[in-house]
Amino acid sequence: MERIQVYPPDDIKELLENEAKLKKCSVSELTVEILQKYYGKYSEEEKPPVQAFYDDIFKEVETFIELKIKEKDADPDRDIEFDLLTASETFRKIHMVADGKPAMNRATVGRLFSSNVKNGWGIYRRVEAIKKPDGEPKRSVNRAQMYRITK
Repeated sequence: MERIQVYPPDDIKELLENEAKLKKCSVSELTVEILQKYYGKYSEEEKPPVQAFYDDIFKEVETFIELKIKEKDADPDRDIEFDLLTASETFRKIHMVADGKPAMNRATVGRLFSSNVKNGWGIYRRVEAIKKPDGEPKRSVNRAQMYRITK
C-alpha cells in the first residue's frame, strides 16, 4: 500500500479528527474508509470477517518463510529477521479487506502465528520469536513482534 499525503482545509481536518475519535480509529483509517465508500469498494457491510483471510495470510507467510530459509541455508551466518507485515501482503492490507478493527484483526492473526512458532509445526520449526536481552519481545517500527529464521 502506498502512502498519500492529503492537506485538507482546517474545517475538514477537524471533522475527520472528530469522527475518527468517535469511531476509535486513526484519521488515516477513516480516510481510507471514506474513499472506499466513495469508490464503491468494500463497504463495511460487505467486508468478510478476518477468518476468511487466514488461509491467504498463512500461505503468503509460509511462502515467505520458505524463501528466507533458502537464503539462510545459502548463508548460515546471515541474520534474517521479519515481522508479519513484511511476510504477508494480505496481512498488511487487512484494514482494507476485513471487517473489524485492524489492530484487533492483526493481533488475532499474530497470536495464531505465534502459536505455530511456539509449537514448531512444519516450516515454523525454523522460526523463533526474537527477545531483547531483558526478555521483552523485540518489536518492529510498527510495534509488531519480530521473528528470525534459525539454522
